[in-house]
Amino acid sequence: MISHAGTIAPRLLADRVGLTAELSGAMAQRRSIPIHDRGRVLTDVAVMLTGGGESIADIRVLRHQSVRDVLRIAGF
Repeated sequence: MISHAGTIAPRLLADRVGLTAELSGAMAQRRSIPIHDRGRVLTDVAVMLTGGGESIADIRVLRHQSVRDVLRIAGF
């Protein structure tokens, strides 16, 4: 988990600048209700790949990572 502690920064940046929300809107379909937000999934996949992930299964590392965990690991 410590080796992936820095991956939350680009994820938070995407949320802050509105990229995640814009992707969600652009990928929305009228006839379906997705189980997972498509913008969040796409953002998480991009962050996972930049963090060295090689398959969609590697995204589970991000699922369990929160700001609180990162701060705890960093000693705050």
